[in-house]
Amino acid sequence: MKPDTLIWAKDKVGRRHLCPMNELDDPNKVSAREIRKCIDDDSRLKSREHVPSNDPGGKLKFAKSFSVN
Repeated sequence: MKPDTLIWAKDKVGRRHLCPMNELDDPNKVSAREIRKCIDDDSRLKSREHVPSNDPGGKLKFAKSFSVN
């Protein structure tokens, strides 16, 4: 059995929830009904900077990569 992929999805008030991706109708947001299936939320984190897609536009930000060449 393949494990579920967990993603951070945002509810309509802006809190992020860690949820199994296959339980969400839309992986970019989580409904009140779907929150019950989520594992955790961002309220216990010291800082939201470690939550993926913390950008207001919802875009993932990656660190710059530098080539040694």
